[in-house]
Amino acid sequence: MLTDPQPRYKVEVYAGDATRSAPGFTGPIGLDGLYRKGERTEEGLDSSGFPRVNAVKGTWQNDHTFVIDWLVLGEGFPADQWTLTFAGETLNVHVKLGAGGEISTESETEE
Repeated sequence: MLTDPQPRYKVEVYAGDATRSAPGFTGPIGLDGLYRKGERTEEGLDSSGFPRVNAVKGTWQNDHTFVIDWLVLGEGFPADQWTLTFAGETLNVHVKLGAGGEISTESETEE
Protein backbone atom coordinates (compact mmCIF):
# COMPACT_ATOMS: atom_id res chain seq x y z
CA MET A 1 0.00 0.00 0.00
CA LEU A 2 3.04 2.28 0.28
CA THR A 3 3.49 2.25 -3.49
CA ASP A 4 -0.08 3.43 -4.24
CA PRO A 5 -0.57 6.98 -5.58
CA GLN A 6 -2.08 7.84 -2.18
CA PRO A 7 -0.04 5.67 0.23
CA ARG A 8 -1.76 4.06 3.21
CA TYR A 9 -0.75 2.03 6.25
CA LYS A 10 -2.58 -0.96 7.68
CA VAL A 11 -2.07 -2.06 11.29
CA GLU A 12 -3.32 -5.39 12.61
CA VAL A 13 -3.14 -5.91 16.36
CA TYR A 14 -2.75 -9.33 17.94
CA ALA A 15 -6.10 -10.11 19.62
CA GLY A 16 -4.70 -12.43 22.29
CA ASP A 17 -7.92 -14.45 22.09
CA ALA A 18 -8.23 -16.92 19.20
CA THR A 19 -12.04 -16.66 19.29
CA ARG A 20 -11.97 -12.95 18.45
CA SER A 21 -10.76 -11.31 15.28
CA ALA A 22 -7.71 -9.09 15.58
CA PRO A 23 -8.51 -5.38 15.60
CA GLY A 24 -7.06 -3.39 12.75
CA PHE A 25 -7.10 0.06 11.27
CA THR A 26 -5.81 1.91 8.22
CA GLY A 27 -5.13 5.46 7.16
CA PRO A 28 -3.05 7.66 4.88
CA ILE A 29 0.71 8.05 5.38
CA GLY A 30 2.86 10.88 4.05
CA LEU A 31 6.04 9.73 2.34
CA ASP A 32 7.15 13.23 1.34
CA GLY A 33 8.08 14.51 4.81
CA LEU A 34 4.54 15.73 5.55
CA TYR A 35 1.95 14.18 7.84
CA ARG A 36 -1.26 12.84 6.29
CA LYS A 37 -4.35 13.19 8.44
CA GLY A 38 -6.75 10.26 8.66
CA GLU A 39 -10.46 10.18 9.34
CA ARG A 40 -11.90 10.55 12.83
CA THR A 41 -11.95 7.08 14.39
CA GLU A 42 -12.40 5.21 17.64
CA GLU A 43 -10.07 2.46 16.42
CA GLY A 44 -6.46 2.53 17.48
CA LEU A 45 -3.77 1.13 19.71
CA ASP A 46 -5.24 2.29 23.00
CA SER A 47 -8.53 1.19 24.52
CA SER A 48 -9.87 4.60 25.56
CA GLY A 49 -12.73 4.46 23.07
CA PHE A 50 -12.51 8.21 22.52
CA PRO A 51 -12.63 9.44 18.93
CA ARG A 52 -9.29 10.62 17.61
CA VAL A 53 -7.53 11.62 14.41
CA ASN A 54 -4.17 10.11 13.52
CA ALA A 55 -1.60 11.99 11.42
CA VAL A 56 1.18 9.77 10.07
CA LYS A 57 4.34 10.15 8.00
CA GLY A 58 7.12 7.73 7.16
CA THR A 59 10.53 7.65 5.55
CA TRP A 60 13.20 5.12 4.66
CA GLN A 61 16.40 5.80 6.64
CA ASN A 62 18.29 3.20 4.59
CA ASP A 63 17.61 0.00 2.63
CA HIS A 64 16.55 -1.88 5.78
CA THR A 65 15.00 0.72 8.12
CA PHE A 66 11.62 2.46 7.78
CA VAL A 67 10.70 5.11 10.39
CA ILE A 68 7.09 6.14 11.06
CA ASP A 69 6.08 9.25 13.02
CA TRP A 70 2.57 8.75 14.44
CA LEU A 71 0.76 11.71 15.95
CA VAL A 72 -2.68 11.62 17.57
CA LEU A 73 -4.06 15.11 17.02
CA GLY A 74 -5.28 16.94 20.10
CA GLU A 75 -3.71 14.46 22.50
CA GLY A 76 -0.99 16.88 23.57
CA PHE A 77 1.93 14.44 23.27
CA PRO A 78 4.80 14.42 20.80
CA ALA A 79 4.57 11.89 17.97
CA ASP A 80 5.29 8.22 18.64
CA GLN A 81 8.21 7.02 16.54
CA TRP A 82 8.09 3.51 15.11
CA THR A 83 11.36 2.12 13.73
CA LEU A 84 10.92 -1.00 11.58
CA THR A 85 14.18 -2.77 10.74
CA PHE A 86 14.16 -5.61 8.22
CA ALA A 87 17.01 -8.15 8.46
CA GLY A 88 16.48 -11.14 6.19
CA GLU A 89 13.34 -12.89 7.43
CA THR A 90 13.31 -10.94 10.71
CA LEU A 91 11.41 -7.75 11.45
CA ASN A 92 12.47 -5.71 14.48
CA VAL A 93 10.00 -3.09 15.69
CA HIS A 94 10.99 -0.44 18.21
CA VAL A 95 8.39 2.11 19.30
CA LYS A 96 9.34 5.22 21.25
CA LEU A 97 6.11 6.58 22.72
CA GLY A 98 5.63 10.34 22.69
CA ALA A 99 3.95 10.10 26.10
CA GLY A 100 7.00 8.28 27.47
CA GLY A 101 8.17 4.70 27.37
CA GLU A 102 9.39 2.31 24.72
CA ILE A 103 8.28 -1.02 23.26
CA SER A 104 10.40 -3.44 21.22
CA THR A 105 9.60 -6.74 19.52
CA GLU A 106 11.08 -9.07 16.93
CA SER A 107 9.29 -11.48 14.63
CA GLU A 108 9.67 -13.48 11.47
CA THR A 109 8.21 -11.84 8.37
CA GLU A 110 5.49 -13.60 6.40
CA GLU A 111 6.06 -14.40 2.76
